[in-house]
Amino acid sequence: MAVPIIPFTGGPCGGKSTIMANQVENLLNYGFRPIICPESATTLHGCGLRYTDKKFQEAIFLNQMRMEDLLQHAAADMVNPVILCDRGLLDGLGYVDRQIMEDLAKPSTLEYLRDSRYKGIIHLQTAAIDAETFYTLENNKARTETPMQARLLDERMLKAYNGHPRHFVIGNRGLTFNQKKDLALESTLKILEVPFPIEDEERFLIDGFFKPSDIPLHTVASPIVQDYLISDKKIERVRKRGVPGSEVYFHTIKSQAENSEADIGKERIISKSEYDKLLARRYPQSRTITKIRHTFHWNNLYFELDQFTHPVNYLILEVEKTNRNTVIEIPDFLKKFIIQDITGLKEYSNLYFANAKPVLI
Repeated sequence: MAVPIIPFTGGPCGGKSTIMANQVENLLNYGFRPIICPESATTLHGCGLRYTDKKFQEAIFLNQMRMEDLLQHAAADMVNPVILCDRGLLDGLGYVDRQIMEDLAKPSTLEYLRDSRYKGIIHLQTAAIDAETFYTLENNKARTETPMQARLLDERMLKAYNGHPRHFVIGNRGLTFNQKKDLALESTLKILEVPFPIEDEERFLIDGFFKPSDIPLHTVASPIVQDYLISDKKIERVRKRGVPGSEVYFHTIKSQAENSEADIGKERIISKSEYDKLLARRYPQSRTITKIRHTFHWNNLYFELDQFTHPVNYLILEVEKTNRNTVIEIPDFLKKFIIQDITGLKEYSNLYFANAKPVLI
């Protein structure tokens, strides 16, 4: 993934057009070259196609994929390009059965497309949730959804991208629209790995009696295999994520921010061959970490419940703050199973579990 792609998704009237325009101006100030990929449904509607046409969703999927590929090709030689998409490939799950989308994705899988194509996901909640006074379709003639339909679509879009490692949800409750824009920009900068020297994640040790299958919400389970490498950097690791046939491979280098205990990481998606090559530098005294990550959304926050299977058997809950002022509230179904707040405790870090201290060469 040479040029990062970030789709902006969510139910109708979530502010995508305005927020994306705002991001173009701000990203230029950060030294990026933003490129906009327009919404395929609106583009095709302008061509004369309609939602009722039998192959409309197929046309959207194919147009979206080709536009993303074309823009990546065109931006390959630019300095710091980033592609902002008005919706992504998996948005079709809000409108058609999953089997239809899976057939369109072949020979790939939807999970692989989700994780390999997109650097991160920004979900902008529809105004029909917690801001219904501002819900309108006047700015998009291709849209006809009622507020109830918009809420249902928003929920489907949220489920469509659940499981991606960088999935940010920007809600409406208690926020002005300007605050929503600011949160969306900060989330985009996090995805692009612009350093934020703050501790933006909270972690909790969960009682092993809790079963991830008891989570009463839509949940995605992703197997993860993680190894640490001998490196001349601070901390370097490789990770394989996904079920067989949909694996995506990551290479991460982490260092510590100045005047902060927070880590700054640079992560990129790599090929299977590069992953195998990097594994040759595996720190021999370390232990491979295997776990199943169960992801779910609750109260506009993205939760990750890691079920470790080696070399420890812990159950650890992680939740990333949308911004530095976010107050973390644990879902009721998990509260009674919390053993300890382990935020910042190194003895519960992945690095400690692997028993791998950085080896400088």
